[in-house]
Amino acid sequence: MPAHSSRLALHTQRRQSLILGALALLLFVLGEHNQAAIGFDSRFILFAKEMLRHGPSFFPTTYGQPYPDYSATSTLFIWLLSAPFGQVTSLTAWLPTALASAVIVMLTWRLVAPHSRQWALMSVALLVLSMTFITETRAVSLDQMLAAVSLGVFYLAYAHDHLAAPRR
Repeated sequence: MPAHSSRLALHTQRRQSLILGALALLLFVLGEHNQAAIGFDSRFILFAKEMLRHGPSFFPTTYGQPYPDYSATSTLFIWLLSAPFGQVTSLTAWLPTALASAVIVMLTWRLVAPHSRQWALMSVALLVLSMTFITETRAVSLDQMLAAVSLGVFYLAYAHDHLAAPRR
């Protein structure tokens, strides 16, 4: 295959993955407006509210005391999204996880599509149609964010080795 057509195919797959990621993000946040946070999510919403009142810190805080069970990374993302509005909403709390989930969908497409578009479509469909994945996208999920970072690192290494991608 000539170098020009392989570059064109990679560009097309990159564009398709971006469109698919945007559609997935839209699907993940659709209907999220002002839903009540319960269970595990309420803890991170409390952390973000504290951060809005007292400013960012290395650990999230509750009632002015550090809560060192978690790092402040996810709370910082929620805080960054909530700061322009001055309050934490369900959308600003769950949007970082929805973004991470959209990245997972996008990278899954990018990994599988160069080999087979049909398998890529089935992979993304199975991912988006699994109840656990959808449940995690609509919650504060530290695991989903970690999975997105891990898949991103794997993709960078794979793209360098197998797709001869530059600058990896």
